[in-house]
Amino acid sequence: MPPKKSFSNAGGQKGGKHNVSKYSKKEVLQLKAVFDLEDTDKSGEVSFSELTKSFEGSNLDGSAGTVFEKLDLDGDGTLTFMEYMKLYYPYASKKDLEIMHGWACPKGPQRPPTPEAALSEDQLAEIREIFCLYDTNGDGVLERAELVSAMVATGYDEDEIEDLFDEYDTDGSNRVEYGEFCQMVKQSFIQ
Repeated sequence: MPPKKSFSNAGGQKGGKHNVSKYSKKEVLQLKAVFDLEDTDKSGEVSFSELTKSFEGSNLDGSAGTVFEKLDLDGDGTLTFMEYMKLYYPYASKKDLEIMHGWACPKGPQRPPTPEAALSEDQLAEIREIFCLYDTNGDGVLERAELVSAMVATGYDEDEIEDLFDEYDTDGSNRVEYGEFCQMVKQSFIQ
């Protein structure tokens, strides 16, 4: 059953628009409690042996390898709470994941993020083609309307695209330039 969606405000702050998520804070905190139970050494990461031990005697006994492989998104041999959330909330935007992580881990991530892999030449060429296709007026940047129109036509939710646009318009120009578009595609769709 998919997670319930609700508008939660972290910390109950009035006007906390930057802390609002469409996901349930209660469910995020419940997922964090499960993570903490599995993190028996309290390192902030769940090892394969910790996951295996937590599955012993349950209906998941013997499936730790498969589950671990699905959860270990960066392939580093340990599981973080962010990896748990990405699996549990597969359609959450990067912004929502950061908000939810802040609810459960107010001090921020337990370890520095893993360096990102570079895009291949083929991936960059494909992204360039998509960018040019979306840039309907040919001015070399994507205005909000261009990005929303193109991505809604491919089946994405308009509100989600609006959030992506705001997140990746890093210079605040109200336009997404090619470099920003590459980052958006890489972070949001290539993992």
